[in-house]
Amino acid sequence: TSARSVQLSFMLPLDSNGVITRVQINVQVAGKGVSTAFVAIDNSALQQRSQPNKTHVVLLTDLAPYTDYQLAIRAVNGAGIGSSAGTVAATTAEDVPSAPRNLVLQSQANGSNGQVELSWHIPAEANGILLEYELAIRMDNASMTNNTTLPANITATQLTMTAEDDLVQLRAKTIAGWGPW
Repeated sequence: TSARSVQLSFMLPLDSNGVITRVQINVQVAGKGVSTAFVAIDNSALQQRSQPNKTHVVLLTDLAPYTDYQLAIRAVNGAGIGSSAGTVAATTAEDVPSAPRNLVLQSQANGSNGQVELSWHIPAEANGILLEYELAIRMDNASMTNNTTLPANITATQLTMTAEDDLVQLRAKTIAGWGPW
């Protein structure tokens, strides 16, 4: 299992009531009514009835990070689609988050001596549990930056800006790493 894929192992039914021609795998986001069917296998390996205990492995891709799925497998033969033996739960791994959104710098009251408030919205795609933010301020167009980590449970902080051309950047982190600035 990765952030965007799940490996699924299964065995074909011993009594298939005919030659199995393919396998249908239904993938459903847990708690949602939308289901997508993937035709996973359509080859002669399914028709090898001499190996009824053979384990087949399918890699389901293009899944969303940090998402709970319910998977159901159905054998298909000339008579149609068979019933599922049940569902299997799978969760994709975390991935790096997208960038925090809607960064706004707002000056504080008169005489605030360069004090501003930076506010933001959490990333549109958290892709996991946000652990912290990293704030980078490049002072006065210099090549050196002042980096500070901030807790993940806030969406605003107070800053002191030394010049109008200070550059402020913010990024978020999950267990998979830092997202973009």
